[in-house]
Amino acid sequence: MLVALGVVIAHNTVGFGSPRFSYFIEEWVYDFITLTAALATLARAALRREERLAWALLGFGLLGWAAGDLYWTVALRDLAEAPFPSFGDALYLGGYAFVLAGIVAYVRSRVGRMTAVVWTDVAIGALCVSAIGASVLMDYVLANTTGTPIEIAVAVSYPALDLVILAVAAGAVALTGWRPGRGLALIAAGVACAALGDAVYTYQSLAGTYTAGAWNNFLWPLATVLIAAAALQPSPGHRETEPAEGWRAFASPTIFALGVLALLMLERQDMNEPAVAALTVATLVAVVARLILTFVQNHRLVRELETDSLTGLFNRGKLAYDLDRLFTSEEPTPHVLAFLDLDGFKAYNDAFGHPAGDALLVRLGHQLAAAVGERGRAYRLGGDEFAMLLRGDEASVGAAVAAGAAAMSERGEGFKVTCSCGSAELPADATSRDSALQLADQRMYADKDSRRTSAGGEVEAVLIRILNQRAPDLGEHVDAVKSLALAVGAELKLPPGELTALGRASELHDIGKVAIPDAILTKPGPLDEGEWRFMRQHTILGERIVAAASSLASVGRLIRTSHERWDGHGYPDGLAGEEIPLAARIILACDAYDAITADRPYSPARDPEAALSELRECAGTQFDPQVVGALEHVVRSTPADRLPVPQPVG
Repeated sequence: MLVALGVVIAHNTVGFGSPRFSYFIEEWVYDFITLTAALATLARAALRREERLAWALLGFGLLGWAAGDLYWTVALRDLAEAPFPSFGDALYLGGYAFVLAGIVAYVRSRVGRMTAVVWTDVAIGALCVSAIGASVLMDYVLANTTGTPIEIAVAVSYPALDLVILAVAAGAVALTGWRPGRGLALIAAGVACAALGDAVYTYQSLAGTYTAGAWNNFLWPLATVLIAAAALQPSPGHRETEPAEGWRAFASPTIFALGVLALLMLERQDMNEPAVAALTVATLVAVVARLILTFVQNHRLVRELETDSLTGLFNRGKLAYDLDRLFTSEEPTPHVLAFLDLDGFKAYNDAFGHPAGDALLVRLGHQLAAAVGERGRAYRLGGDEFAMLLRGDEASVGAAVAAGAAAMSERGEGFKVTCSCGSAELPADATSRDSALQLADQRMYADKDSRRTSAGGEVEAVLIRILNQRAPDLGEHVDAVKSLALAVGAELKLPPGELTALGRASELHDIGKVAIPDAILTKPGPLDEGEWRFMRQHTILGERIVAAASSLASVGRLIRTSHERWDGHGYPDGLAGEEIPLAARIILACDAYDAITADRPYSPARDPEAALSELRECAGTQFDPQVVGALEHVVRSTPADRLPVPQPVG
């Protein structure tokens, strides 16, 4: 078949073959190609089950074309004036109907559910091809065709069916998301060749220039070979057709819209024809509908991406986006970020099962959204963690935060679910998304830690017992530091959860010294450089010790940073200023005050006024000036029986 096709192409384009062989090539070799292509396609339908209906229809369509060619060769070619229309025309037109049905069946065998966007792409392609074809060909045919009504109808049927099949083929390619595969691509190419051959033949016939050896005569057998070649391709897998992604999502409406715009720019007179004008307008309307559907689809996708699928609240990604918008605005308005974590939910899940747990999360999520109302947004961060972002400062939205926390509580027979809450005022407490999330998370865990006395308190008691056994004088020191630190923390109005963490961290800030040798810890004179390097490890060692207990997670960082200086020259990480947690800054100042006013192996005790004077001198370098001021106010104003450290007289 391919060899025969090569002979026909060579004959029509470069005059291959002597004149006496022209009849043989133009008729019998030509007919051999079209008939063999039809039989090959029908054989594909008979031998393989996949897409059997589609290939049977396409095969019968090619057989109709081949039978029309044979009828012309045998019955009409030698007549002085061939009748029109004839039985051959019925065979040709019937072939078009079968090919059209075959394309539809082939596409339906490949795809399943089709969305409105996909159908719109199909409509755009079909309407655009029809509009261009009607403008380029139909008006010319109608203007130059004469005869009886049946003759005009048959003459017009050829270009009309070409336009319909081209439109369906274009729509089929768009339907596959511009990934037609080899089979459909070959079918579309074959249909295009046949339509091009018909178009050129129509112009030549109406102009009186057509000959049996015209160059375009090879387009029809080429069309049948391409369709037969499609039949030999492996069967494509059935797949659900979804709107194309990336550039393919815009390829179909863009290409076809540009085609219609080009047609309008030509300013052809036939644009006044009702059919052409209607098809052009319909194409543009379909393009607009596609844009609307794309917008709706993208909006729905964005909502899905930023919404928690279980509760319907916003998700963690949406919270990150909202915080980024808040901090990148020129003048951020005050907001309060609150983290909420359920207490007792795991026990509920274990007792009643995950479906019941999911139902409870949905209920609590709805309650949280109702509590937040129009004052801000509610989020589910994942698992049993939630968040709120409220407009206003802590003073104005404090009641709303409390209402949100209360909404996350449920009680019933056999269960109790409450929540821990931690909040941060933005941008007063934090100036970036990460720092805001971290601070709210720390405060939430501090609140949770303050509620878990059975866990955190027991671990703390064990560690304090170890510290007292290892170094009794350190035990007295940490008691004094804890009392003073809590008083200073209250003076600075730390939230309850942070006060709990401050108390535990101040009591455990020297726990790492249990790993320091006695020769260094109790050395009466100054430490050398090597001994100082060893001593400076105690904050890291302390963090590692408490890190083994999850209930003291918020305490470990405070221990590690309890010897960082305001000017950045502290240890172990060289943090400076507000990079150091406020609780750690309080511990450092209180530790220094107690160290100055107590007897040490390397230094005798000094009076409280000297201690306060030294703290004031070091404010802004070693200590936070605000903390120093609060500490001085505490030791001067607190009754002596309530503070176990030396206090100034008067």
